Amino acid sequence: MSVQCASEIGLLATVGVTTVKVYPTTTIAVLSTGDGLVEPSTGHLSRGQIRDSNRAMLLAAAVQHHCKVVDLGIAKDDEECQGRILDKAFASGINILITSGGVSMGDKDFIRPLLEK
Repeated sequence: MSVQCASEIGLLATVGVTTVKVYPTTTIAVLSTGDGLVEPSTGHLSRGQIRDSNRAMLLAAAVQHHCKVVDLGIAKDDEECQGRILDKAFASGINILITSGGVSMGDKDFIRPLLEK
């Protein structure tokens, strides 16, 4: 059972529960990929650009579920760059990696082959 707030501790005490099993907080990393992605704060979009709304939503959802988050930002469509980012993320001890983009069958979709390595 995960105890996350004072009211839950009070409820447990009320029913006589003095010992509970707890788990470490999950750490989730979120990475968006794509040359056309820009930060949501970008004022003017150039042709072919879109604001990265997925990453903002995924990070907010992880925080809402009381997870630690690691924002890996936006990685351009470059295999070496994405590989370095993934290596650094896994070395940091994350529990879950969520990626947005870069997993179809295009010639610049590197996430799946990098994870297979």
